[in-house]
Amino acid sequence: NNLESAKKAFEDSIEFTKDAIDNAKMLSSTGQPSTSLDDAKKLLKTTLEESKTGLNEIVTYETLKEELKDSSRKRYINDLDSVLDMTPGNIDLHVQKIKHLISRKRWFEVANHCEQMAAKASRYCGVGIFKGDL
Repeated sequence: NNLESAKKAFEDSIEFTKDAIDNAKMLSSTGQPSTSLDDAKKLLKTTLEESKTGLNEIVTYETLKEELKDSSRKRYINDLDSVLDMTPGNIDLHVQKIKHLISRKRWFEVANHCEQMAAKASRYCGVGIFKGDL
């Protein structure tokens, strides 16, 4: 649901920005001061590019999530890590990764992943909670 809302927001942003750029082009032909219009066009183009990037990330996320349904694939862990990079707070995906690693008896990677999660969580809780090794 949130994913669909984000997707719609990016699509709406792209359409709005394209319309605004067209309007800015029409204004520039009417003799308006070019510096402010040029600045507005640059800002709108930046917004357009960022919206396209966000939309592409959603498509990538959806594709990877679909491919994660088959845990026997060779690139499963790489794809899972890519999705976790996009949504690091998704606990279900962390559990899925740990279960997969356990099923493959990759104990060092299980311990490493858990330690990395603990270290990242401690950074968000505040400075100086842990000193040295966890």
